[in-house]
Amino acid sequence: MNKDELYEYAKANFGVTLDRRKKLHDLQAEVDSLGVPRAKIEDEIALPVKKLKNKRTGVIWDWNPVYADNPDLEPYYEG
Repeated sequence: MNKDELYEYAKANFGVTLDRRKKLHDLQAEVDSLGVPRAKIEDEIALPVKKLKNKRTGVIWDWNPVYADNPDLEPYYEG
């Protein structure tokens, strides 16, 4: 693997940019120290909606299926 391929590999799998001015064996050691490539998360983990907030008034209350299609409400996550 040459410097350019190693640079692209690190950028794609680890999200880091390497300094291309370094020697090949230094770049290889840096990539090795990064460890195993992280898995890319395609779908966000959805948190269960426990509370709702009215967009206009700001009032917050517990979720109920009756409010599922109300466009004036948005999910509210504490913390």
